[in-house]
Amino acid sequence: MQFFGGRSLPPEDQRHARLLRVLKSAVSQARYAREYDPAVHRIENLPIVDLLEFLCHPERYTGPKPKAIRERLHYPLGPAPRTAVIARAVEESRRVRCFQGLHDPALHHFAPQALAAPLDALRAGAGHPAPLRNAVIAFTGILEGPLTPDDADLLWRQYQVPVFEQFLGMDGELLAWECEIHHGLHVRDEAAHFETIHDDRLLVSFLANPRLPVLRLESGLTGRLVHDSCPCGEGSPRLVDLRRRTVKRPPATIPMSIAAVS
Repeated sequence: MQFFGGRSLPPEDQRHARLLRVLKSAVSQARYAREYDPAVHRIENLPIVDLLEFLCHPERYTGPKPKAIRERLHYPLGPAPRTAVIARAVEESRRVRCFQGLHDPALHHFAPQALAAPLDALRAGAGHPAPLRNAVIAFTGILEGPLTPDDADLLWRQYQVPVFEQFLGMDGELLAWECEIHHGLHVRDEAAHFETIHDDRLLVSFLANPRLPVLRLESGLTGRLVHDSCPCGEGSPRLVDLRRRTVKRPPATIPMSIAAVS
């Protein structure tokens, strides 16, 4: 629990304080300052950031690069067993080790009981290493897209262990995670703020990434936020029905000359 002026702040106030800190950092940049009214501290006053603009011009949103801090791997079923983490830098321990790829020679000797890896790597190299005893964690994100039912079926067939999704930010920070109930991803309020706008379009604001204080980024995904309590006991909002957003295009018109010939 955080304290302010000798009083503890309830979770909602803590979250609001984090938003204000990131908001202050973001509006110091020219991209946000042009369109933000500093007299009204509301994230909804900021413009929506187009994903393509962000990817093409990340320098417009990048802050001073802080000292890298490795997160601890969030294991969804209690204490982590012997777990291999692929292509993501997390805090290592006797039971959690990081490897460059699924074919890293040291991976075989580690003999992991659980595997955590980017979804693309799992799709390309499913079946390595084997066998597992506990779980597979698939790292997804804005660029990778969400775990699909076909992905979950593929990984279950390959490993015969439960599959969990973890949604990461641009620098590998954990934004949302799946529990054993498998009904949506629990949002880490201290790391991300998600919004849904018309057509269930999903916006994300990064709250725990000082290098990229990006607010209201168009994710290219659709989804819903649900706030009812989860049977697992976790009370944070959940992201459900995550999908790639499809853009409806008008049907191509046939030139009159071609139509006349046909």
